Amino acid sequence: MHGLGDPNTLIRKALIMITNGLLTYEISFSLIKNNGSAEILSAIIFALSILIGDILIPLTVIGGILTEYQNYLTSIISTGKFYFNSNFEAFLLSLIFLFVIPLISLVRFRSSRSFITSGSILLSQFNPIWSLLLFSGISQSDNYTINVLSAIPIAIIFPLYFYGNFLGIVIVAMIIIAAVTYAIKSYYGLVGVVFVALAYILLTKLGYTISILSVVVSLAIYSSNLMVSIVSSQFENKKAYETLKSSLTEELKNINSTLYSLKAEVAQENSDINNIISGYITQITKLQDEVLRCKNVECEEEVKSELSNVRRMITMELNNLIFDKIKSYNDFSERLKFLGINIPELEYPKEEIKIEEFLDFYHNLKNVVDKNILTATNMVNNLIDNLSRTLGIYMQKVKVINMDSIIEKVESIDIKDINTKLNLCLSKATEISEILLTTPDTFELKKDIATLHLQQFTINKLVQSSKVLERFTNVILSELSMSYSAFKDISTRFSTPELKSLEEIMNGLVITFQSAYTPYCEKVNRLYGSLTNIEQIMEYVRERDVILQLEEIIDAILPQIKQRDVIELEELGINQKYADFLLKALNNRGIAAKLEGNKIILRNGIHGE
Repeated sequence: MHGLGDPNTLIRKALIMITNGLLTYEISFSLIKNNGSAEILSAIIFALSILIGDILIPLTVIGGILTEYQNYLTSIISTGKFYFNSNFEAFLLSLIFLFVIPLISLVRFRSSRSFITSGSILLSQFNPIWSLLLFSGISQSDNYTINVLSAIPIAIIFPLYFYGNFLGIVIVAMIIIAAVTYAIKSYYGLVGVVFVALAYILLTKLGYTISILSVVVSLAIYSSNLMVSIVSSQFENKKAYETLKSSLTEELKNINSTLYSLKAEVAQENSDINNIISGYITQITKLQDEVLRCKNVECEEEVKSELSNVRRMITMELNNLIFDKIKSYNDFSERLKFLGINIPELEYPKEEIKIEEFLDFYHNLKNVVDKNILTATNMVNNLIDNLSRTLGIYMQKVKVINMDSIIEKVESIDIKDINTKLNLCLSKATEISEILLTTPDTFELKKDIATLHLQQFTINKLVQSSKVLERFTNVILSELSMSYSAFKDISTRFSTPELKSLEEIMNGLVITFQSAYTPYCEKVNRLYGSLTNIEQIMEYVRERDVILQLEEIIDAILPQIKQRDVIELEELGINQKYADFLLKALNNRGIAAKLEGNKIILRNGIHGE
């Protein structure tokens, strides 16, 4: 059923109230013959019909039918006999056309208009003046089925009054045609009044008592309904126009705002997409102007349709931008993996990103990408730092933080050459550690050095190598410094060209290892190149105490030495490897001597005490 504000509903309620009120009056007066009481009952039913008119009208109609045929029904009750005569046929037809069919219409279609027609027919039987309501039930605009059903009760006049007369059928047909025409809900529906007027003329021609006002009432009801519908339609159209205009204006404004913000975001990133966005901004601005020029809903609907197409294209373009950005980033991530730089790849959106959600999504995506690019930049720069610190390979760091700059820098690095140099450095460090690092506390360090060169090259291998070589050079520096101090005692005591040369080598290595600017592998290479000399120095250092005691031994046996030309080293209990130190000690005391095999030959005797 329609709402209370619907013109059809208001007119229908008014007709139900009038029909219920008048039928109640006629039924009451017919039964109790008291005008005052009939009016009171009529007023009560009239008032109740405001709330429950659809419930009351079947009762008033059936009451009207029973009242119309009260004499026939009374005779049956009083005599106890049932007569199948013309009164029975009329009563049965009245029940069917005036009650059963309207009841079906009320139950099935929620429309009481058939009962309004039934009530107006009954009222015209009680008092011809009420015939002015005869066409009221068919004079509203509803769907075609309800309008036809509202006209069906009038068909009862054919069998009751014009049976066998062709004009009766024509009258019923015209009334049904009028009802159908009234359902058109436009000015064309006024044609229905013509059929109502023709039906009125034929009815009067056949002697049916009917008021000319029935045509006027029919026209008035339909016209009122039509005018209210037109005014309501105009109001609704204006409301729809304003609503749609406001909606389109707001939507276009939001899209334009999003596009302008996005244009500012990608201005420095992608000139192609920037140009595309500018094109869409032009289209949206054009649509905004069209909305302002629109004077009706139809024009706005056209703009809405065009906006829908533009929105779809923009959405596709923006989602392509997201796809391209993620793909570009994932390709970038993949190209760094060979260095062991693992930054997470991004998943593609599972659903299409709407324009209204795009900026937030783009900002979040950009933040993640920028963060990961910064991480990659730091890792590449860390690689460059370690290359200079470890291998002495100097490169300019990444200064412009973007994917192209990073890829350009990474592809300029000769990984194969770096890995070869690093492995060679680690191999030399391994060999050095086996010779110089003999204490248990250096076992883990030696193990780390020995296993690193087996790894595939990554930035992690370089970083770990740098750390391990830093530890290695620090330990070696400590060993060299202590050995240098001990060796210097020997070199000072026994100043020979060989010892001085070894001292210079040792001093140079200590200085090299102390330098914070010398790459680790350069330190390793320098040490590796002097490894034989260092082994010799270490050997002297291990025998330092013995070597320094040689002078005490010489002083103790000097009187014996002076009396002889040849001295066997075995006689002195001195190992042949210390012979050079023994000769130097003798020379320091003015005794010329030379070594032949394991014998010391004193030259020309003694030269001074």
